[in-house]
Amino acid sequence: MGGYIGAASVASLVTTSAEIGGDANIEGNLTVQGTTVTIDSANAQTVDLGDNDKIRMGDGDDLQIYHDGLHSYIEDSGT
Repeated sequence: MGGYIGAASVASLVTTSAEIGGDANIEGNLTVQGTTVTIDSANAQTVDLGDNDKIRMGDGDDLQIYHDGLHSYIEDSGT
């Protein structure tokens, strides 16, 4: 499988499976839909988020962890 998507304002790729060998650079937003995202690499040691960006967990975002620039928060609305 090989190919090139040239400079276009919108490009769409639909596939049931994709493998990328080497580096993948994405400029802009990346949305991953599914139930599991696995990062299996010794280089994946940090996740950098800006102030007020949240890590949300649970079906109803029951657990949220974030920092507002001055204070850190862990909000748990579960049982």
